[in-house]
Amino acid sequence: MRTKLLLLFFCALAAGACKKENVNSAVLTGKWKLVATYSSNGAQGNWTAVADKKDYDYIQFNADSTLTGNDGFAGFDRYRLKDSVTIAITQAGANRHEYKYELKAGTLTLSPSYPTFCIEGCASRYEKLKN
Repeated sequence: MRTKLLLLFFCALAAGACKKENVNSAVLTGKWKLVATYSSNGAQGNWTAVADKKDYDYIQFNADSTLTGNDGFAGFDRYRLKDSVTIAITQAGANRHEYKYELKAGTLTLSPSYPTFCIEGCASRYEKLKN
């Protein structure tokens, strides 16, 4: 009997661990301004604030899964949330790039994960602009 209870417990635990987290794309939609970049040369990395300028770097995620942006996101036109930590961005339906992302208190952090990535670590931090 004890063995059956343990087996039932572990099956329930495994089923709960496989449950996908619900990704809320509504929080992601909107225009995001680049405010800092992270880089590392193998040692402890640093966040560096981006100089404030009139033509700031941005990315905008729209509710219909389209996106616009400049700098590193120029030419990319669609996005898809793969799961709670990965976003896929495509360029004219052909080239796909994936980023690890984190949304926290009005801040979006993106770090490239496929096909390019940073061995030592790199990321971009964005703040959501008010409409």
